Amino acid sequence: MKTILLVVTILVGFSFLWGLQQAELKNLSHEKKKLQTTQRTKNKQSFSPRVHRLTASAPEVSNEEVMSFQESFLVEFLELEAAGKDFYSNEAYDRKNQHIRLARNFSTANLATLIESIRTDNRVTDPDRVIDQMITQIFVPAAPFTTLECIRTQGPIMEGNDYLAFCFAQCLLENPRRALQIYQEEAPQDNRFHKGRIQFDVLITLAAIDPHEMLALASSKDLQENTQSLLKKSSFIGREIVKQLDSAKDYASFLALVQQAHEEDPSSDSVAQIRKSTVEALSSEVTSWPFDEAQLFLNAGFTEDERFQAYSRTFYDAEIRSREQWANHLLKIELANWQQWAKKNEVDNRHPLHEFMCRWPFVDAKSANNFLERMPVSDLRDQILEGYPQLLPDH
Repeated sequence: MKTILLVVTILVGFSFLWGLQQAELKNLSHEKKKLQTTQRTKNKQSFSPRVHRLTASAPEVSNEEVMSFQESFLVEFLELEAAGKDFYSNEAYDRKNQHIRLARNFSTANLATLIESIRTDNRVTDPDRVIDQMITQIFVPAAPFTTLECIRTQGPIMEGNDYLAFCFAQCLLENPRRALQIYQEEAPQDNRFHKGRIQFDVLITLAAIDPHEMLALASSKDLQENTQSLLKKSSFIGREIVKQLDSAKDYASFLALVQQAHEEDPSSDSVAQIRKSTVEALSSEVTSWPFDEAQLFLNAGFTEDERFQAYSRTFYDAEIRSREQWANHLLKIELANWQQWAKKNEVDNRHPLHEFMCRWPFVDAKSANNFLERMPVSDLRDQILEGYPQLLPDH
């Protein structure tokens, strides 16, 4: 009897401690979500008055510290090189992180001094390779704004590669608002900001921070040919824009702005491409939303042509929520209307419910069969059964 009581007491104690632990984890999770929401809100605030922040460098370290950094870095770099390994290899991970922590305190002048000193160091046979590893593996991750300022004010770090586009992309990740301010102030007078992917990355970042400014840039004469070429990779920019936004309300608001910009300038291919790519990206997302929210968004956010485009590609995903509601929704699309649209757009003329029913039985055969049994006799039902008679064995 005592043994039983002891076991019960221990179990109760463990249950109590487990409950406390779960409550604590729940609180931590709640606090994490609050912090994430706060951060997203900060990122989406409108631009503050423009202040030139390009010169806001980190505090300088002493020349002795610069030389100490150089010595430590070169010893380790040359040691790895002698072993046939790169500085970005796994073996150098801990040491690289130590250098990253030190690099955060460097100013532009410190970095310029370090680069020049490495170039004149007799131990270094290929200074460009050493500097390349140091910039890409340490200074751009650790201090992108300091590195950017060094590039802009000191000229190319090495012939044929000034790292500006690579460095600016990191600036956008670390502090998008500050990076965009730099772009607005420097791009008109520095053509290097028009090279590579800079404009393209700016467009994507602006989608979440200032959609008006994004669309203004997309339709402006300042848009570079290489940026327009990147925009033609429609699925890519659409996916990137969708990742920047947070909810169906955000998506609908953004699409409304794009439509307004398109109406103001119907000749802008770039604006039209942004809408097309965003619609394509959203089409693969919408079936994972709650059905009522998804249906409301499709009806309010998409044109009829865009809805049909979405239906033609949306239901290939096996992970669809509310399958019966979606099936009833697709059933309302007249087969004749669909075939007319499919002919005009040169796509498969089979009704989207046909593809939907192809997938449904693999997830829930009983529900799929029940739905087919309840379908009214029609050309659409015949089309589905002709392709998939196995769904109704007694057919």
